[in-house]
Amino acid sequence: MGSTQLSAKPTSVTKLPTPVKTWGRPISHSLLRRLPRTQLRSIDGRIQAAHSVTPEVEAAIQGAIDRCLTETNLSIGKQTVGKVRDTYDCGSHIVIVTSDRQSAFDRLLASVPYKGQVLNQTSAWWMQHTTHITPNALLAVPDPNVSIMKKCQVLPIEFVVRGFMTGSTDTSLWTHYNAGERTYCGNSFPDGMRKNDKLEHQVITPTTKSTSHDVPISAQEILDQGILSQQDWDQARIS
Repeated sequence: MGSTQLSAKPTSVTKLPTPVKTWGRPISHSLLRRLPRTQLRSIDGRIQAAHSVTPEVEAAIQGAIDRCLTETNLSIGKQTVGKVRDTYDCGSHIVIVTSDRQSAFDRLLASVPYKGQVLNQTSAWWMQHTTHITPNALLAVPDPNVSIMKKCQVLPIEFVVRGFMTGSTDTSLWTHYNAGERTYCGNSFPDGMRKNDKLEHQVITPTTKSTSHDVPISAQEILDQGILSQQDWDQARIS
């Protein structure tokens, strides 16, 4: 598989567009039962269309296989290469380039055409549509693969919220429970639970953030090791 380097400096910064309203509203099963058959066929057609790939899209994907964005080399600031994203520290702001690299289980598996564009623009959409809930760092999206962010202090903890006894990685709740552990990241769980059981209430299972491998950690360990202050932990936990 070939590779493509992103080496051109973005020439302009385009502010995010006004949020686009989505059509219609969620359709419940009871509503579907009340709709005439002609409307049901129309809805079914929309669902099929949403999940189908047109010949034009398939051709575009096939044509991009040898032109995946696998690495970048921008002369705009100090570069940090992550599993999927390349980050450039430009002083007052951060430039994040989302590549087409596919990462899973702490390893790079392949490159997927347009993956970076989809991932970057999906993240931008959610950040744009949740500013009424909490502020975020997004400033602009000058390119489908690029986001410009405010420079913020990073809390070196990933807050994983779980609602089910499930998972398959070595940091997942089910993996530890199935191995006999009944306390995970400071949370206690009863005997007799099965995979995919719903938890009595949602729990936070933090992990450390690492460029190589994340490690489960409890709230008390985070505080004892001085990774976060009590104030930072409390603020992040309720955000």
